[in-house]
Amino acid sequence: MDDAGVPRSPSIESTPSFEVVDSNRRFMLGRDEDGYTIWRTDTEDTEPIRTFPVGDQGSEEAFATYQRLSKATRSWPLTAAKWVAIVAAFGWALSGIATAILYAGFDRNEIVRSSMSWIQWIQVLQSAAYPLTVGAGVVYGVLWLDRRKGPTRA
Repeated sequence: MDDAGVPRSPSIESTPSFEVVDSNRRFMLGRDEDGYTIWRTDTEDTEPIRTFPVGDQGSEEAFATYQRLSKATRSWPLTAAKWVAIVAAFGWALSGIATAILYAGFDRNEIVRSSMSWIQWIQVLQSAAYPLTVGAGVVYGVLWLDRRKGPTRA
């Protein structure tokens, strides 16, 4: 792989008409007189992972495959961060409501004694859910912004 992230292979180096159409961290879509090729940029492979013929149909298939591969490799961290943030926020909200309800019963001594272990566990949940919500929300935001940048053009 060269400094620009273009895989080095005998077929690319011996083809003066090779053109990088689009690339990202993991894949590169290239074009030459034989058609379109998709390469992995994060490995040392010297062969393309997919090739497509010259023409409109080959072009459409190459772009669709490139976009599908690029999206599939980027979407799972975004989805995971989103669900961690949602579940943690739900737990944080419920534990806050439960804590408020249990503290409202402090004027009755028997409720306080029987509820003390519940209050402790709810506070543990609340203490863990808050940083998870904020952290996953920040991770989701960063991944979302990174994804919106789109692939780099060479």
